Amino acid sequence: VLQYIFTMRGKITLFAMASLIAFTRIYTGVHYPADVFAGAILGTLVGFSALLLLKKFLKHEFVRMN
Repeated sequence: VLQYIFTMRGKITLFAMASLIAFTRIYTGVHYPADVFAGAILGTLVGFSALLLLKKFLKHEFVRMN
């Protein structure tokens, strides 16, 4: 999903931030690893679904910015 919005540097930065936040949530005991994994999968599915819906209803081909 990020490939349609950000450059490669932005994608790497956001992925690193999300990974760090996920790690700290597990490390501090706020969430179990399965919770974090399920949240990542759910977030990915929702993101792809939103992208598909936008493409379908807007009938607009997204232009990559990189």
